[in-house]
Amino acid sequence: MTVIKALHHIWHDGEKFTPGQVIQNLDRETAERLVKSDAALFVGQQELVLSQNAPVSGKITEPVPEAEDLREVIEDNFTLEELKASADEFNMEFPANIKKKDLLNLIFEQEKEQLFLDLLED
Repeated sequence: MTVIKALHHIWHDGEKFTPGQVIQNLDRETAERLVKSDAALFVGQQELVLSQNAPVSGKITEPVPEAEDLREVIEDNFTLEELKASADEFNMEFPANIKKKDLLNLIFEQEKEQLFLDLLED
Protein backbone atom coordinates (compact mmCIF):
# COMPACT_ATOMS: atom_id res chain seq x y z
CA MET A 1 0.00 0.00 0.00
CA THR A 2 1.37 3.37 -1.00
CA VAL A 3 0.31 6.56 0.73
CA ILE A 4 0.62 10.03 -0.80
CA LYS A 5 -0.49 13.55 0.08
CA ALA A 6 -2.23 15.61 -2.58
CA LEU A 7 -0.66 18.94 -3.49
CA HIS A 8 -3.38 19.80 -6.03
CA HIS A 9 -6.90 18.64 -6.77
CA ILE A 10 -6.72 15.03 -7.96
CA TRP A 11 -9.42 12.85 -9.48
CA HIS A 12 -8.72 9.14 -9.06
CA ASP A 13 -11.14 6.24 -9.56
CA GLY A 14 -14.09 8.63 -9.52
CA GLU A 15 -13.05 10.22 -6.23
CA LYS A 16 -11.88 13.82 -5.80
CA PHE A 17 -9.01 14.61 -3.44
CA THR A 18 -8.19 18.13 -2.32
CA PRO A 19 -4.75 19.63 -1.58
CA GLY A 20 -3.40 18.34 1.73
CA GLN A 21 -5.60 15.26 1.73
CA VAL A 22 -3.90 11.88 2.30
CA ILE A 23 -4.63 9.25 -0.35
CA GLN A 24 -4.18 5.62 0.67
CA ASN A 25 -4.35 2.25 -1.04
CA LEU A 26 -2.81 3.35 -4.32
CA ASP A 27 -0.74 1.02 -6.40
CA ARG A 28 2.92 2.06 -6.51
CA GLU A 29 2.83 2.94 -10.23
CA THR A 30 -0.10 5.38 -9.84
CA ALA A 31 1.46 6.98 -6.76
CA GLU A 32 4.81 7.44 -8.52
CA ARG A 33 3.07 8.98 -11.55
CA LEU A 34 1.25 11.51 -9.33
CA VAL A 35 4.45 12.37 -7.44
CA LYS A 36 6.48 12.74 -10.67
CA SER A 37 3.82 15.07 -12.06
CA ASP A 38 4.12 17.22 -8.89
CA ALA A 39 0.48 16.57 -8.00
CA ALA A 40 1.40 14.79 -4.75
CA LEU A 41 4.16 13.82 -2.33
CA PHE A 42 4.86 10.50 -0.67
CA VAL A 43 3.80 10.69 2.97
CA GLY A 44 6.90 11.34 5.03
CA GLN A 45 8.67 13.13 2.18
CA GLN A 46 9.60 16.63 3.22
CA GLU A 47 7.76 19.29 1.32
CA LEU A 48 8.73 22.87 0.70
CA VAL A 49 5.84 25.17 1.43
CA LEU A 50 5.66 28.61 -0.07
CA SER A 51 5.00 31.20 2.57
CA GLN A 52 1.84 33.18 1.94
CA ASN A 53 3.84 36.31 2.68
CA ALA A 54 6.81 35.36 0.52
CA PRO A 55 7.59 37.84 -2.23
CA VAL A 56 7.24 36.76 -5.83
CA SER A 57 11.03 36.36 -5.92
CA GLY A 58 10.51 32.74 -4.91
CA LYS A 59 11.68 32.76 -1.31
CA ILE A 60 10.45 29.69 0.51
CA THR A 61 10.03 28.72 4.12
CA GLU A 62 11.90 25.93 5.87
CA PRO A 63 10.89 22.40 4.86
CA VAL A 64 7.94 21.03 6.78
CA PRO A 65 9.15 17.94 8.64
CA GLU A 66 6.09 15.76 8.11
CA ALA A 67 8.04 12.62 9.04
CA GLU A 68 8.67 14.19 12.46
CA ASP A 69 4.91 14.60 12.93
CA LEU A 70 4.37 10.94 12.09
CA ARG A 71 7.16 9.96 14.44
CA GLU A 72 5.49 11.92 17.25
CA VAL A 73 2.17 10.19 16.64
CA ILE A 74 3.79 6.76 16.83
CA GLU A 75 5.95 7.67 19.82
CA ASP A 76 2.98 9.07 21.76
CA ASN A 77 0.64 6.14 21.04
CA PHE A 78 2.91 3.13 21.57
CA THR A 79 4.93 1.97 24.55
CA LEU A 80 8.32 0.40 23.90
CA GLU A 81 6.85 -3.05 24.49
CA GLU A 82 4.00 -2.40 22.02
CA LEU A 83 6.49 -1.15 19.43
CA LYS A 84 8.64 -4.24 19.92
CA ALA A 85 5.67 -6.61 19.62
CA SER A 86 4.40 -4.91 16.47
CA ALA A 87 7.86 -4.67 14.93
CA ASP A 88 8.29 -8.38 15.57
CA GLU A 89 4.95 -9.06 13.83
CA PHE A 90 6.20 -7.02 10.86
CA ASN A 91 9.33 -9.22 10.69
CA MET A 92 11.69 -6.44 11.69
CA GLU A 93 14.99 -7.49 13.24
CA PHE A 94 16.31 -5.60 16.26
CA PRO A 95 18.23 -6.33 19.45
CA ALA A 96 16.14 -7.32 22.47
CA ASN A 97 17.55 -4.43 24.53
CA ILE A 98 16.79 -1.74 21.93
CA LYS A 99 15.73 1.67 23.22
CA LYS A 100 12.47 3.28 22.08
CA LYS A 101 14.31 6.07 20.25
CA ASP A 102 16.43 3.56 18.34
CA LEU A 103 13.45 1.40 17.44
CA LEU A 104 11.61 4.46 16.13
CA ASN A 105 14.67 5.30 14.01
CA LEU A 106 14.68 1.75 12.64
CA ILE A 107 10.97 1.91 11.82
CA PHE A 108 11.48 5.05 9.74
CA GLU A 109 14.72 3.83 8.16
CA GLN A 110 12.89 0.73 6.94
CA GLU A 111 9.86 2.84 5.92
CA LYS A 112 7.49 0.82 8.10
CA GLU A 113 5.80 3.80 9.76
CA GLN A 114 2.57 3.36 7.81
CA LEU A 115 2.15 -0.14 9.26
CA PHE A 116 2.23 1.32 12.77
CA LEU A 117 -0.13 4.15 11.85
CA ASP A 118 -2.55 1.60 10.43
CA LEU A 119 -2.60 -0.14 13.82
CA LEU A 120 -3.91 3.07 15.38
CA GLU A 121 -6.89 3.09 13.02
CA ASP A 122 -8.02 -0.38 14.18
